[in-house]
This record gives sequence, structure tokens and C-alpha cells, in this order.
Amino acid sequence: MNFQPAPTESNLKTETTVQTGLPGQSSVLAEAVWIFAAVLTLAAFVATVPDRYQQLLDADLQTKSALWILGLSTDFYAQYFVAFEVASMLIYALTAVVIFWRKSDDWMAVFVALTLLTFGAAAPSSARPSPGG
Repeated sequence: MNFQPAPTESNLKTETTVQTGLPGQSSVLAEAVWIFAAVLTLAAFVATVPDRYQQLLDADLQTKSALWILGLSTDFYAQYFVAFEVASMLIYALTAVVIFWRKSDDWMAVFVALTLLTFGAAAPSSARPSPGG
């Protein structure tokens, strides 16, 4: 009778690695594209902040009456939401910058960092209360 040794962790382990590194020139191109997209995204976000503040100040009558009942001003309401949106964008942007800074030679990390950055700029706008409706 021929007995086989019981499988152990060491002889069951198979290595599967996915190469996500960027070769030389591709890495430089990816870094340039990411930096350009990051600057463009951040500039677009910053450009929309004053309009967003004004939109919140011009709240509809129902929102203004609810704020009055709570004892809050429309200034506080607008400042609170704008501060929250800017803070959330900063968190997404800082996370994206750290990922990009540490792993800019990995295309998956570059993609994740860019996704976080663009999501951070767009997500607050989708969660915004819309005055007048």
C-alpha cells in the first residue's frame, strides 16, 4: 500500500501574482496624466464652491421655515453644507495623493487614486440637498 502524505499549507500554496507595474515611459505618462487630471478636477471643484454656497443661501421657503423652526440661519445652513462638502473632498483627495505618491508606478494604484479623486469631487454634489425641490 502506498500512502501519500497529507496535504499541508506549504505544498498547497500556489503562487499567482498579477503584474500591475508600469514599464518606464508608461509610468511617466501615467504620472503626467494623473497630475493633469487631478489639477483639473480640483480646479473644477473649487470653482463650484461659491455657486454652491449661493445655491444653499437661496433655499426654498420650506427649507427656510424648517431652519427658522430649528433656530438656524440660512448662512449657517449654507456654511455647514459647504464645509462638509469641502472636508469630504479633502479626505478623498488626500487619500488619492497618498496612494499616488506611494505607488505611482502601479497602474492599478494610479487608477484607484484617480477614481477616488474624481469620486470625491462628484460625490458631495450627488448627496446635496437641492433647494427648491
